[in-house]
Amino acid sequence: MAHKTYYYAVQAHKSVPVQDGVEFRREVQRVLADARGWSGAGIEFVFSPSTEDFKKAPWKNAIVIRLTPESKMRQLFPGFPQLSVCNMVTRVIHINQGRWDGSLPNQSKLSLPDYRAYVINHEVGHALGKGHSAVNIHSESNKHKKAPIMVQQTLGIGHFLPNAWPTEPELRELKEEMK
Repeated sequence: MAHKTYYYAVQAHKSVPVQDGVEFRREVQRVLADARGWSGAGIEFVFSPSTEDFKKAPWKNAIVIRLTPESKMRQLFPGFPQLSVCNMVTRVIHINQGRWDGSLPNQSKLSLPDYRAYVINHEVGHALGKGHSAVNIHSESNKHKKAPIMVQQTLGIGHFLPNAWPTEPELRELKEEMK
């Protein structure tokens, strides 16, 4: 199996309550360690608890995952203030706090814990170089199939079943890209 290591740091905006930031870090760590995630394609995610350790990571293999309040999202991404966003060049991910805590609705049909796993997996997929899936979510042929993780499930899943984890075809594709 192909193997690649990514180093990641987890941050919360200064306006996020400390306990929420701690819970966010724990959930990010849990999702990235789960065998159902991108690690199934041979990716190893190494958590960097300190800024100094993180600075030593190879830049091209470093990911920052931030819990960002909606007010800050509006400043940073005026075209997408209610979504979570990954800058695919810098690999800095901004998880929208309103989506994270459930105060902003979404169309994914996922429970809040599953939505959290979905949004981490989706945005990390971008950091790994994956774009949005080009499938037609409204196609009848998608009934009884899990939604690909790179579908923007926040905006709706059409006939797909809700899904918080990369699908087997997505994992196979990433493995091939890493060869």
